[in-house]
Amino acid sequence: NIDPPSNLGELFVLYSSSWKTSKCCIGLVGSNDMNSTFLQDQKLGNDENSSQFKLWLCVSSNSIEDTGWLAESDLPAKLPNGSIKRQLMYALNIGTVTTPMREYEAMISIDHLKGHLKDAIFCDKLCPKNCKKVAELYQNVTDTVDIKKPSNIPAETWRYLSESLNCFQLSAIEKLMNGKVRENLMLIQGPPGTGKTSTVIG
Repeated sequence: NIDPPSNLGELFVLYSSSWKTSKCCIGLVGSNDMNSTFLQDQKLGNDENSSQFKLWLCVSSNSIEDTGWLAESDLPAKLPNGSIKRQLMYALNIGTVTTPMREYEAMISIDHLKGHLKDAIFCDKLCPKNCKKVAELYQNVTDTVDIKKPSNIPAETWRYLSESLNCFQLSAIEKLMNGKVRENLMLIQGPPGTGKTSTVIG
């Protein structure tokens, strides 16, 4: 069991002095046996305040050198009553696989995209005569669009937002603050790292 960070996809390096074969191994906070992505389903026990989650390891009876797997011989012993002997381990959080997994899923789903989306993404190769590069189109838009400040946002705040956000982010804020969206609800969509959180904070 581990303490936070315990988000789905978090990676840990694990070490135990009781291991005889394994120097260390990799652990992943993964989905439960029902293959659910809801983190609540992975909690141990029914305590709502519990911060302990399942940590998944790869185990092998073969050579595990430089694989990040745990040697089967280093698994904790099973006691006569069916329980597992407790084993002290040290865990170091080394990052998350969430973003690489999303990128991989996006790449393998390219074949299922509709033609016009493929043209927009790969226009430099598919239609070089009729389509500019996405970066050039983006630059043209950011250079020409002037988004007016909503009346209910202080000038100093809008100035700060204008310096730190791009025109698409500013446009989302302007539409929401001016009541141009239905029931004041807006969907912000985009790949990781495109500024969704910054837009929401703004």
